[in-house]
Amino acid sequence: VGKSLLIKSLVKHYTRQNLSDVRGPITIVS
Repeated sequence: VGKSLLIKSLVKHYTRQNLSDVRGPITIVS
């Protein structure tokens, strides 16, 4: 259970970072 929870939090953090990385250039372009 702990392992899946750790992976879940890791994925959440990674996707959040990815979203901010993608959002940056988009706001600059528009």
